[in-house]
This record gives sequence, C-alpha cells and structure tokens, in this order.
Amino acid sequence: MTKSVKFVTTFMFVFVFALLFCGCISSNTKANTEIKNYATSIEAKDLALNLGESKPLDIKVVTTTNNDYDLGFEFLFDSQDVFDVVDGKVVAKNVGSATLIVKAICGFDNVFRENLFVETSLTVTVATNEVDNDLTFFENYIKLGTTKQCVFDDFENLTSDDLKNLEKVDNKFVLYSVLDTKQAKIDAHNKNFFFYAVIMFDNIDFDWYNFTITCNSNALSVQKISNSIFVLNAKNLGNATITIEDLGKNFKKCFDFCVLEVLVDEVEFCKDQSFLLKPNQVVDLKPQNILPSFAKVTTIVETTNDFVVLVSGTKVVAKNEGSCFVSVVVGDFSKTFFICVSNDAFVVSVSQNAFVAKVGEIVEIEFFVLKQFSKNTTIQLNGNFAEAVVDVMSNFVVISTNNKNTFEFEIVLTDLSHNILGKSEKIVVIFS
Repeated sequence: MTKSVKFVTTFMFVFVFALLFCGCISSNTKANTEIKNYATSIEAKDLALNLGESKPLDIKVVTTTNNDYDLGFEFLFDSQDVFDVVDGKVVAKNVGSATLIVKAICGFDNVFRENLFVETSLTVTVATNEVDNDLTFFENYIKLGTTKQCVFDDFENLTSDDLKNLEKVDNKFVLYSVLDTKQAKIDAHNKNFFFYAVIMFDNIDFDWYNFTITCNSNALSVQKISNSIFVLNAKNLGNATITIEDLGKNFKKCFDFCVLEVLVDEVEFCKDQSFLLKPNQVVDLKPQNILPSFAKVTTIVETTNDFVVLVSGTKVVAKNEGSCFVSVVVGDFSKTFFICVSNDAFVVSVSQNAFVAKVGEIVEIEFFVLKQFSKNTTIQLNGNFAEAVVDVMSNFVVISTNNKNTFEFEIVLTDLSHNILGKSEKIVVIFS
C-alpha cells in the first residue's frame, strides 16, 4: 500500500527523531505481536525554495500491508545553514543547496523499532527572490530534450527520466522536418532524426512562478501540454529562438534551434528517358521511391521550353508541337527527360543539328527515337559519308574524318520492310 504524507512535526537539530502521520504513535492495540518492518520503499521529491519561503515535504512510503499502522520518521541533515525543518515544513534560511535524509520506520508492537527502516535523500535548493543573473538555480530545474521512445501523441505522463539529449550544431539544438505520417515519424525518431523537443519544468512550484514560452519564427510551434510540459514541433526549415520568461520574477532564458531537412540517400526516378506526347497528353514524372522514407523533400520540375509543355507539380502537360528537356530534381539527385510533342506516331529528334569541328576530331550527335506504340524498328542514316568514319550506337551517331568536308544527313527510323516511319531534321557537320 502506498501512503503519501505531508509532514506536520517540528525538527530543531541534526539527527532529530520525529514521529508523525496521524499524530504520534498509534494507541491502537495490535493483535499481531511479531516485530518486522512493514515499510518497503520511500520516495521524496527535491525542493526548490526562495529565501523566506517554506514548503511541506511530499513523501510516499510503500508498505507490505493494508493495515493502517502508524509511520515514524527521522530526519538527518548535515547543516542548518541553508534550511531548517519547522512544524513539518522545510524553511529556507540562506542561499545554497543541502541534502536532507528521510528515514521511514514502521516496525513495532506498540513501540517503534529504530533498526527497522527505509530511507531516501533529497536536495533542498534555496535561491534569492531577486534576479538570478547566472540562472544557476533555474538551470537545474528546466529540462530540455526529446523522448527516448517516440511518443509524439502522448506527453502528459513524461518525467525527466524519459528525456534524452538533442543533437547540437553551431550551439543550436537540431530538429528535422519529416513527413507528417505516423509511421514516418516513428521511423525518423528511431533513426535519431528528432522532429520534436520537450521543455519540462521539474520540481517547480507553479503557484509562485508564471512561465510563458514563445518562439520568434515559424520554424517551430509551441504546444502546451501542462504547466510543467511544453512540446516544440519542427514545422519549417530555418532557425528559431525559444524564450522562457517569468515577467513577474524578471527571469528570462533562451534556447536556439535550427530545423534541418533530412538529406536524401537515394531516389528512384521514372525509368523512361524520353516521351512522345500528343497535344494535351500528360505524363507524371514523380519519383517512384525516395530514401529515407521519412524525408520531407521538395521535388522540382523545370522545362527548357514552356511553349512546348506546361509543368504543374510533377506533371508535364503537352501544349504545342516541338521538343524540349524537362529536369526533375530531388535534393542532390536529378534526371533529365527528353519530351517531344507531335501528332506523329514515330519521331526521331536530335538535341542539336549543326556542328563545326576540326579535322580528326570526333563528333557525337545525340538523337531520340520516340514511339507511341510498340513495333519492330531500326535506325538508318540517309546521306553521303564519303571519306568519313560513321558509327550508330543506341542513341548516338559518331562521325569523324581526316579531310576537310561537310556532311549532311538524316537519321531515319524504318520498319523491318524498310518503310520510313519517321526521320530527324537535316543534320549538318562541318570539318575544317
């Protein structure tokens, strides 16, 4: 059985023995005369006081019986310079910190047995009522960190033992912007990409203090859980300063934060390299997979010719006949696609159709074959290549010569019967 008690007994000197909780020793006759200790554990909270202030001790004792046996308490403290115990309350005397040992005695047959007890210790800290310029007193009782386990939807029952330290960069506490789904948040937290922080006021009397917490930017949001627990959530990339104030006590404390993006490790883009679209046809170039899965990233899609296509998010809408390149960028990863808009079923397009090179140099001509339906096709070159070395690869034509010359030709797409399905515009290569 757990018993919580507030003390009402006076203690005047070191190693004083005191009896309390419902008065002194119970006068009730105990049927069981066996002498043993019924108290199994004891807890007592640290106290924070200001000069002239007094507070009762809050102590919990666990016993092995439900019988209402009386408890005896003994207090030991090595110095009465910092505080004293008067009428069951701890009274602040001087600025400082000292230890108070509490012993709970519960073993008797109408008398207490001093050799049967459990004990604990607590720290009593006394500060001035004036501005504490070095903030030493408050630093001990304002806890900041994140939780050891991901509990982004349940903070009410946290204690300071549930907190762990946050990463710091350039003396700023770091939080990360992650996807707003439950699983993404759990995965992010488990991999130490923390997206929230907890500010906890530990063992502070809120009848005396009136703290407010504010943020100077939209990088973080401040959520009040209770008088003693506030949660900071990462919202937008950037820096933020969290300010804790008690205007009545002229107290102010600041914490600097930065919200960072989760760097992308891997991106799986659309496998196609090029697209042949009819006017008003749409293709979505959204990446298929981004790792880590909780990364909150912006996909940027840009076109080299907004007359040919319109970009809307990750979708590309064909507008007018022509060709262009469209780039998709995710973090440090990117891929460029060739887009051709045409009513034809087959199109052979080149990225450049005029070249000037020196004799002996090699010219590479990139081309794209775009088909709106599958069919067996082959690539041929239509032109005069006397005194030239020419090779056709998957999507390149390579040409060189040892003589000054000009070559004009087309890249032709044919079926197995050598019927022309499509061809490029005329290509001119000048060797000088």
